[in-house]
Amino acid sequence: MAAGILLGTRIGKNRKCRVRDDGGVDNACFSYPVGKVELLDIEPLAFSEFLCAYDSGLHSFYESISGTSPLPEIFHRKLLDAYDTYLFTGGMPEVVADYLTKRDPQSTRKLQRDLIALYEDDIVKYNGRLDAAKILVVLRAVVPQLAKENEKFVYGALREGARGRGYEDAIEWLLASRMVRRVHNVGAMKFPLAAQEVRSSFKLYHLDVGLLCEMAGIPQSALVTDADFDFKGPMVENYVLQQLSGHGDGRIGYYSERADREIDFVMQL
Repeated sequence: MAAGILLGTRIGKNRKCRVRDDGGVDNACFSYPVGKVELLDIEPLAFSEFLCAYDSGLHSFYESISGTSPLPEIFHRKLLDAYDTYLFTGGMPEVVADYLTKRDPQSTRKLQRDLIALYEDDIVKYNGRLDAAKILVVLRAVVPQLAKENEKFVYGALREGARGRGYEDAIEWLLASRMVRRVHNVGAMKFPLAAQEVRSSFKLYHLDVGLLCEMAGIPQSALVTDADFDFKGPMVENYVLQQLSGHGDGRIGYYSERADREIDFVMQL
């Protein structure tokens, strides 16, 4: 059994291995046993998993909810409080564990900043200077792109004169390393959904809503006090997408009939 990020495997899977005299393999070797492994993708904690650690009794109530009857106000309020906390912490396991142990927003934020810094360090480590710069530009553009009235990803908003040809590889690298999630526009609500994708029209979301919250500079106080701000909409969308990931066939799109009418997420079940 082995666990780790995908970057080393992707960058080194074609290197030849050299077996040492002692029977070991050089550390520089990144061989990949195709056909001999079972892959298990690990997602950040979903809200229900977070709630299990946050308040086991409340989680039991949450799992028992069925139908459309209004919830008792006391449970509804507690669930909303847990939801606001989850928007802040997200589902990265170490971040959640730290918050539940210390209940210190500053400590949580530091861990999130450290995670983002480690991601960016890996981007530089595994790519040349020019490619790394483009990847970082795309990663840091997730927040301002989602903040636009039309959240569709626009290459020209990255920098003046930017074109898809120069940044497609950067986006594909971020998708392969699971740092972002991409949702394509579907031209029609028809089966199969994959055949309806408009490949040139898509949105990019972050892997984790808590990390998105940190990158957008939103403090916990703005969430727990129900402060109104424009970016709350994209945050909730990122949250919903995070909960949907892993359900159905994993393919999620959005449907935009016209500029002022849109269904945020469409799934094939």
